[in-house]
Amino acid sequence: INLAHDSYDADRPAVVERARAAGVARMIVTGSTLDSSRRALALAREWPGVLYATAGVHPHHATELAATDRGAFLDLLAQPEVV
Repeated sequence: INLAHDSYDADRPAVVERARAAGVARMIVTGSTLDSSRRALALAREWPGVLYATAGVHPHHATELAATDRGAFLDLLAQPEVV
């Protein structure tokens, strides 16, 4: 789920609760840039055991990736909420 996207800012908790009410037990929040990967991790920490995160770069954002971002991604990948 692209729950880290700003289009969910107004109703993110409601979206999660509606999904849970519909029987969705776990969701994986996608990270498509370094910033959105960080946001995905933060969301996973807000809903432990319900949300998990990915950390990566979507091909559309590949040109934004800097060599200096490698360490930040490695730190994200070491977090237990990142799958």
